[in-house]
Amino acid sequence: MKTTPSRRSFLKLAAACTAPAFGSLAFAAPQTKQKFDKVADVIVIGSGFAGLAAALEAKEKGASVMLLEKMPAYGGNSAINGGAFAVAGSPLQEKEGIKDSPELMLQDMIKSGRGLSHVDLLKNIVYGTRPAFDFTVKYGVKYKPFVQHFGGHSVPRIMQTIESTGGGITRPLVERPELGVDMQSALSQTSFSMTKAVLSVSGS
Repeated sequence: MKTTPSRRSFLKLAAACTAPAFGSLAFAAPQTKQKFDKVADVIVIGSGFAGLAAALEAKEKGASVMLLEKMPAYGGNSAINGGAFAVAGSPLQEKEGIKDSPELMLQDMIKSGRGLSHVDLLKNIVYGTRPAFDFTVKYGVKYKPFVQHFGGHSVPRIMQTIESTGGGITRPLVERPELGVDMQSALSQTSFSMTKAVLSVSGS
């Protein structure tokens, strides 16, 4: 019977085949000193929720940060979603007497996923909802003054931006020039290597 290699064995084979090639490339690389137009401790690609959060967290830790966005406007697809945010244990839940917890949200998500979800990843999500919410509020995001009850959740736990869009989160995170994140938009990548990235600005 014909067998199909596992993902792990495939990755092992791929690594074994590519390692000599990379070794040859490294050996053949000219020993020239690289010159850069700009240097940063951390370079973030993309300005959606994840990219903006990563850039600001790195800046808070004292790193120099450059954020690169291919589009002329910041926010990515995150800017055009509905701005709804499931938060287990939000201040409004506490104020309204809604009993909730990350554990309850975890059970809701497992049920909604019909048992197919990756539980360890779900735990990262549910235990991170309140810290992520507090992070957005710290940077000026405004939410509606009530909690909503969306499908798949056993209790009301949805916070939504006053604009009802994800732009209500991305814009406040972008509009903080005093934080010192070097933000560049309308970029296209012309080449990339492990030691050098060359970018050009569209329309320049």
